[in-house]
Amino acid sequence: MTANDRRKRRLLACAPPRPVPARLAEETEHALLEILRVPVAGATLRDAFDHKEREIGEAFARLTPVEALVLHRRLANPVAGDELAAALGRLVVERRERLLSFLQGARRRAALAGAQRS
Repeated sequence: MTANDRRKRRLLACAPPRPVPARLAEETEHALLEILRVPVAGATLRDAFDHKEREIGEAFARLTPVEALVLHRRLANPVAGDELAAALGRLVVERRERLLSFLQGARRRAALAGAQRS
């Protein structure tokens, strides 16, 4: 490691943290609410909720690690009046926990994807 590299690392370590957005983009939140609200026609109840869980997981996979962190914090600690948290809270505990775990693993998945590209 060169002296220049060490200096860059020191500067980055001292840099102020970037602010974390307080909310998701409105279109992302709307899409998640639509998935949770719209009934799946022509399927058994289990198949319908399997489909919803898969769609929500796919939507979560498109989030950046920061967005996933913000959403995980919000959904894991719901407040009164939060429509998205309330809708997700209506899912059975097992589904909700799988989806929250998936959100929590966003940074790890991003790091692994970056390591595979290298």
